[in-house]
Amino acid sequence: MRVGHLMILTIGLMSLGFVVLPSVVSLYAGEHSFYDIDDGYGGRCIKCHADIYEELSNGANHSTVDGSSGFDGEECTACHRSNVSIIYASGSTNSPGREAHAATVTHCGYCHFNSTNSFLAPVAGGFGQSDLSDDTGVNESHYKFVTESRSSNLVFNESESCIACHTTCEVTFNFNVSTELKIVVNNTYSGWEFLSMQMSNFTTYTEVKS
Repeated sequence: MRVGHLMILTIGLMSLGFVVLPSVVSLYAGEHSFYDIDDGYGGRCIKCHADIYEELSNGANHSTVDGSSGFDGEECTACHRSNVSIIYASGSTNSPGREAHAATVTHCGYCHFNSTNSFLAPVAGGFGQSDLSDDTGVNESHYKFVTESRSSNLVFNESESCIACHTTCEVTFNFNVSTELKIVVNNTYSGWEFLSMQMSNFTTYTEVKS
């Protein structure tokens, strides 16, 4: 009787194996089929970053940074392997990376504050941040927004301010506005002499941009 039970159990386990094992094998299918990266890296980026690729594909911005029109994924490498001070790994030359292997985080100003950028990207002058000799930014209302965003660890460098204005990413602004103002002046024989100004009674207004 025990032998019969053992045989039934063995047959059951074998039957279960025929059902389960193919699924296990298919789960790892392709793990030994390697990409040929000699012809470019960009298309491989889409495998994991499909959401970013979809966002880029919805507009024309950055569609030609790889030297051709339209999107095929090579735009990813144009930006994220563009830092000339970094040695990336290369499949075409079979050389290892140094400071980075596949890609690096870049910031908008790397190109848009650099008038000699290799992609001919328009320079975002007027903030006093570009290499243009007459770029002072002295009258720019958003000057502190751009410069102070560099101290934020949310997005690399000044890119946080660029994204806030130039993309559809939802941003919530809290504006603290003074509703009272105290001004102290002296009435002299030659006219009014300004001494001080003090703001008070602040009210917070919330704006949501998308």
